[in-house]
Amino acid sequence: MKSLFEYSSFSLKNLTMTGDRDEYEKVHNLLRFLPSLEVLELRCWFYYSRPPTGELLDLLCESSSESPSFLPRLRNLNLGFSFPFSLECIPRIFASSHRQSLRLKIDYKRDISGAHMTNERADQLLELVDQGFDLTVIQGSNVDILRERRVNRGDFQTPPSPSPLPPV
Repeated sequence: MKSLFEYSSFSLKNLTMTGDRDEYEKVHNLLRFLPSLEVLELRCWFYYSRPPTGELLDLLCESSSESPSFLPRLRNLNLGFSFPFSLECIPRIFASSHRQSLRLKIDYKRDISGAHMTNERADQLLELVDQGFDLTVIQGSNVDILRERRVNRGDFQTPPSPSPLPPV
């Protein structure tokens, strides 16, 4: 499949991939040939094996260049199932100047270390949201973990209801 992307002249904008450990270990090599990609959805299963370390995530976090070479047009990134994602990576992704407008959605089961989301970690991620980064962390049946944490802390503000129109 790599040669299809490498030698074709089309510009792929959206890609959804589902796979297991074998696909994940190779996906970054494929994505190198898709600089036009704007939306990427990756759903990986690792069953009971520990996932590999993430060369893909390292490439997404690269910040050494003002002109990124890896997925320079990426605007939406959705990671799902048991994707090998450490929540520690999120601030690193947004720290790159070319990733600050990225919309990141994570379907989260647990950290690659096996740990569940802690209140402290959720608070750290909420700080990113409060700074204007577009981050959503979903768990189970579409429970937004960050929104739930904000409600539990008691600092969730619901938007005001629209004012009724004045009589004419």
